[in-house]
Amino acid sequence: MPAIHKNDAQVSDLMQKLIQMHITYIYSGYWQCDRFIFEAQEKVICAVVNEDLSQGLTRYAPYATIVHADPRASYVFPQNTPYQVNFERKIAQSHQHFRKLVIDGYVIYQPIVPAQ
Repeated sequence: MPAIHKNDAQVSDLMQKLIQMHITYIYSGYWQCDRFIFEAQEKVICAVVNEDLSQGLTRYAPYATIVHADPRASYVFPQNTPYQVNFERKIAQSHQHFRKLVIDGYVIYQPIVPAQ
């Protein structure tokens, strides 16, 4: 039980920090998305990506539409997972730049979008 409580506290803290940083539209894994949305009481909206970063099954389709429409949507993955490895491999081969943050066992990739 202590591990479960620790994980719950980490997710709660992560959601609070994302909201404070104005990171409210994110991509993550299937299990993480539902938990994040619930924990943040829909102040954070998440669209699902698979481990290979292809579009996953977002159970409530309007969430995916909202996140896809935001060029500043961030990617949030548990550290040291295939998600992180594949994402870092992908951005190393692209011209897009990201700010990388590590918070409470999660890695956050925030796109650097030029000011308009």
